[in-house]
Amino acid sequence: MKMTYCFFLICLSFAISVMPIQINAYETPADFYRFLAKVQLVKDGNTISTDIDLGFGIWKHKEEIRLKGVKVPTAEEDASKAASAHKFLHETLKGQERILIQTFPDPAGKYDGWYALVSIWSEEKEAWVSVNQMVLDAGHGTAI
Repeated sequence: MKMTYCFFLICLSFAISVMPIQINAYETPADFYRFLAKVQLVKDGNTISTDIDLGFGIWKHKEEIRLKGVKVPTAEEDASKAASAHKFLHETLKGQERILIQTFPDPAGKYDGWYALVSIWSEEKEAWVSVNQMVLDAGHGTAI
């Protein structure tokens, strides 16, 4: 009986050691940096000021977020396009109680803030919809 039990434990430990183990449910490391946030201010066509819910009652207030992968003309480059992009982003985010952001640090270090994929909840589609893509699709920016 003891021999059978030892053999069973050896087989079980071998089976566990060769099984693929999923440490967490996240697909990529970037999935760790998804947060709900509140929009406080739309600064321009691709920059917003947010209050970010970090979880456990902890908030990061007045954090500047820039839309990742979207280049919008500045007021110095083209005032009418910049104003149009600002109005579009403001109208898109107006009335959104919460947004979903996936943050990325600025790889070049030239921007004092975060880049993010910003999404809003669509009742119609019953899914999160990319604001970054909406800005591009509406022709207010170019993909970078």
